[in-house]
Amino acid sequence: MPLKHSISILMSRFSLTYKTLLYLMIVIIFFGIIGVCALLPMIKPLTAAIDEIAITTHLYDTFFDIVKGNVENQQANYDLLVSDFNAVKNAFSSNTASVALSVVWIVIVLVMFKIAMTLCHYPISDVVNNFMAYNSRYGFSSNFIHNIGISFRYALAEFIVTLPYYLICAALICGIGYLVFLISNIIGIVIAFTLIVIMFALKKTLLSFWLPHIIYTKNGVFKCLKEQFRLLKPKFLKVFGLYVMAILLMFAFTVIFGITTLGVGFFLGYAMCVVIARIIDMVIYYRDQDHKYYIEPKNVIDAKSEIV
Repeated sequence: MPLKHSISILMSRFSLTYKTLLYLMIVIIFFGIIGVCALLPMIKPLTAAIDEIAITTHLYDTFFDIVKGNVENQQANYDLLVSDFNAVKNAFSSNTASVALSVVWIVIVLVMFKIAMTLCHYPISDVVNNFMAYNSRYGFSSNFIHNIGISFRYALAEFIVTLPYYLICAALICGIGYLVFLISNIIGIVIAFTLIVIMFALKKTLLSFWLPHIIYTKNGVFKCLKEQFRLLKPKFLKVFGLYVMAILLMFAFTVIFGITTLGVGFFLGYAMCVVIARIIDMVIYYRDQDHKYYIEPKNVIDAKSEIV
């Protein structure tokens, strides 16, 4: 029922998806330009050294020899690639300053990019909250500007809280997936995909009450983080199951929509995933607090305390 209501709200405020897509594209393009423009001068000496090695050409020739079944060339290709990788290693060793600066800049840009991508979560949730509570058509842009302070505090706190979780999960997924992949490629892919779904569902579950609680109570970011665990505890398994189902549906929809639209649908699909994830959080919170809420302009739901 919460998922069905979330989809109804998404359809009722579908224009929010387009606005979210526009915002995300602006962020991606902006940080892409900043990253490339600042990074190119730093890595120019390194790229010049690697270009002289022609490793790309050798990899290309090796790949097509394998495809064509030219077994007699494999040893020669292998020796050539070993020589190329040793040359690349030497190029990195002789350009340590450029490599270090590049790594530092990449980390800085990625952190800023992650925070910027999360900045839209608060205004999306607040727009959804105003619709659910009052059938209001509060705009995304005005909400974003009005709440930029709390949006930044939440985005920064969310990054700090989730970074260790993502690092640990990434290490586990890579390690377990690689070990199983050595035994069976198909089983390894299936297990890696399953672990990724569980990772995202668990993360969404653990933080599902956080942003709605901030919006509803107007309390501090970290105070609401502490309080949301108390709200979540009795409903953890039900919320986790809901998010597993939601993630699988969103993944299937995005892949099918993206393929059938020659890739364009992947962008709109991702924006829809961002929006509906915020909607699901709000629906879960409203039902937990036993609030009535709109799912359509003339359709009000009398929420129950228990999520069913």
